[in-house]
Amino acid sequence: MTIRKPKISIITVVYNGEKHLGQTIQSVINQNYENLEYIIIDGGSTDGTLDIVKKYEEHIDYWVSEADEGIYDAMNKGISVAKGDYIAFLNADDWYRSNTLKIISYHILKYKKEYFFGNIDFYKNEKYQSTWFPKPKKYKRAMPIYHPALFVKSEILKNNKFDTSYEIIADYKLIIELILKNKTYIYIPETLTCFRDGGISNTQNTQKNKECFRLQYEYFGWFYALLGYIIGTKQFPLHNLVQFFIFIRRKFLYLKSKYNNGV
Repeated sequence: MTIRKPKISIITVVYNGEKHLGQTIQSVINQNYENLEYIIIDGGSTDGTLDIVKKYEEHIDYWVSEADEGIYDAMNKGISVAKGDYIAFLNADDWYRSNTLKIISYHILKYKKEYFFGNIDFYKNEKYQSTWFPKPKKYKRAMPIYHPALFVKSEILKNNKFDTSYEIIADYKLIIELILKNKTYIYIPETLTCFRDGGISNTQNTQKNKECFRLQYEYFGWFYALLGYIIGTKQFPLHNLVQFFIFIRRKFLYLKSKYNNGV
């Protein structure tokens, strides 16, 4: 009896990514994994990105080029059209190891969990720097799992898409919710993805720190918000501390108003 291998949808979102997109695409189509769906969502590139997409068009199941409202809006578009059992996101300047999908497929069939993740090798100036290991138990402090090495059951993502009010760390919010909702997972102690330095989460640190403060406060309270800010900026968060007390005051006034109005 032939066992059906899970269909895995890989989504790459890109905007003016001609420099590395070819390597990204090749790392997907050379996986030698037959039950694969590859989706590319382009944000209306003006460089040679679309020439690269068209070059590999026969290997791409779906692609579109149109304006979007940011990286997570583009990812949500990919989720909407994906038909796989599991969905993953590969950035336009990253790449998979040659056997990544076979490893994922093996673990899906064996363990039947709701999401899977592994290690990431970090590259800077085209040179290997270090390996990033996920830390799911430390999710209150910082990003516990990196999305380029994350594979999630399709129905979960279709019912819980990225929150686009977060421009840089919507993936962090998604992962927090996976953990808090007790979705079942398996950590695979192997490198699945290679990450090239220079993505949006690395280049907009001020905005990223503000979003982390907001997210950690909303989910875990002021202590973890301040701790996360200190870890992220390595400085005392005076500005955010002031913002925190302003937020608390507004919250107090809002609740007081509801109480006085008998709501």
